[in-house]
Amino acid sequence: MARARHNFEKAQVGKETTWGTLVPATYILPGVQVVRYQPTNAVVRAEKLNGSLAVSDAADVVGKSAAATLSGYACPHNVLYVLEGATHTVTPTGTAPVHTRVYAPTLTAEDVPVARSLEVGSNIVEDQWVIRGALPASLALTGRIGQMAMFEAPYLGRALELHPFTAALTPGPYTRMRAKNAKFFIDPVTGTMGATEVTACVTEFAFASGDLWALVNCIDGTDEASGYAQAPQDPSMVITMQLGPQTAALFADYEAGAQKLVRLQIPGAEISAGPPVVTELIQVDMCANITAWPEIGDTEAENGLVAAVTFSGSEDNTGTFGKLIEYKVVSDLATLV
Repeated sequence: MARARHNFEKAQVGKETTWGTLVPATYILPGVQVVRYQPTNAVVRAEKLNGSLAVSDAADVVGKSAAATLSGYACPHNVLYVLEGATHTVTPTGTAPVHTRVYAPTLTAEDVPVARSLEVGSNIVEDQWVIRGALPASLALTGRIGQMAMFEAPYLGRALELHPFTAALTPGPYTRMRAKNAKFFIDPVTGTMGATEVTACVTEFAFASGDLWALVNCIDGTDEASGYAQAPQDPSMVITMQLGPQTAALFADYEAGAQKLVRLQIPGAEISAGPPVVTELIQVDMCANITAWPEIGDTEAENGLVAAVTFSGSEDNTGTFGKLIEYKVVSDLATLV
């Protein structure tokens, strides 16, 4: 009963043609468990010397911006929307009902992301807001034994305003993807991505995209954020696994400064019975170095000592991958609205 008001909350999105220009929502993001939102305005207090001990007698909003955080079950039906805002529009390949999209930051030029008007709040009419020009600030994918794969996506935008929800939308379908079904592959940078599956007992994983976008402010006659800029791309992945031959080999890679090709695969529900059978998929491929070795000796999971090995993204300029990071999503979504 104490969480009743929380259960009224939702997040709705509409694709903007011009960044920061409001459009009605067309889709309720499914699988979202938590919606948090706030203005991130810059406020200056008016300090004065007029014979009074009161430091300030006013305050002014000198810049407007907004933030929201969405989190919940990781599935193509919400992660795709984050990735389209993280990089750019991608035309899917495949034959319906199978639609495959591959996203990667351009790196040598700034991407053109898809911004959305993000409606957040609850069915209680006094608590309905919109963030214009919403773009993902980052993306996290996590999972552990006994849980579903989860996502978290903080958003930033031009301003937070009171705004009624676009009416008559229904939540889209989605799939909960089990963390235990995830697979991991680690290969040398001169090898083939996805060739060697991790056979050690993995108990937990955490992928972080690093910063994706930041707001830009100019003196331009408005108190709202003026634009956005792509951040330096610095992804990372932590794979927690029990000690054994594979962790020993990774320690040797750490000491040698060896680049690795790392793949995370999270499968979901069956889309096509085939042949071949095709299932939903969230896949992250990255080139990385192990930049620190974890303390070992006290942390156990599933009746074994574990090492949380951190892979820090490093662009592949010499191997077979030739990129920093790439996301692949297989889904039944023909279009993103």
